[in-house]
Amino acid sequence: MHIETKLTLTGVGAVLLLSAIESLLSTHFHFFIGWLWPVSLVVWYALTYWAANHLNLAGTLTFGAFLGLADSTAGWKLAEWLGADPDHHLQKITFSLWSRIVVLVMIYTTGIALVAFLVVSYRNKREGR
Repeated sequence: MHIETKLTLTGVGAVLLLSAIESLLSTHFHFFIGWLWPVSLVVWYALTYWAANHLNLAGTLTFGAFLGLADSTAGWKLAEWLGADPDHHLQKITFSLWSRIVVLVMIYTTGIALVAFLVVSYRNKREGR
């Protein structure tokens, strides 16, 4: 299996698993899902750090954007199916607003990917001395 395929499947799987866990915590334990953003940040960083070890800058940034796309589309739908939106706020969002949110999440995860790539590049340069 190519590394790109492995990264993509693992990344999407991790993001969807995280969305499912957050949703179940919210649904069954009434935990506010918004407080779990640091966990998402750590997962996105770890995945893009792993990708940065195997991909170039463009590949790492694309992977980061793809994680944001997966989380803000399939992850949100999964959360809705699992009952993490009891007040049905997600159903009230217009397509225009939802599109802007998707783009912003993709920009955010691309930024995380950039930081991960820079850290990997710095570490590789340091170890190369």
